[in-house]
Amino acid sequence: MSVARVLRWALVPVAALAAWGASILVGLILHGLATAMCPESEMVSGACVAPWWPYADAVVLVVAAAFAAAAIVLAGALTAPTHRLRVAAVVYVLGAVWAVVLAVAGAAYVALPSACASGAWAVWWVRKRYR
Repeated sequence: MSVARVLRWALVPVAALAAWGASILVGLILHGLATAMCPESEMVSGACVAPWWPYADAVVLVVAAAFAAAAIVLAGALTAPTHRLRVAAVVYVLGAVWAVVLAVAGAAYVALPSACASGAWAVWWVRKRYR
């Protein structure tokens, strides 16, 4: 096995972690944008108390979770030198288990379906592209 191939296999988890970090940044940016839309009269101690805020916060959580799932699956699969579909499937299953753990621990059930759906879409895309 060549050094380049070994290096690419070693970079698979690194790429997945980098995608996760980028997803956190995307979520923070979206949260900041949603917070910026809150009127000053509805801000209490830096938190928005507007009646629409829980919905906006849920949308940010759902979008960020969907982006994270797809990005992590794609980053892992596209970094792998071979067996991309298998890598995508393994990353998806591990991510789905982790998403369930996070949903239960943080009562964030609203983000679970979007994360599972976008991760499944990423596996489908890899399957379609690298068959």
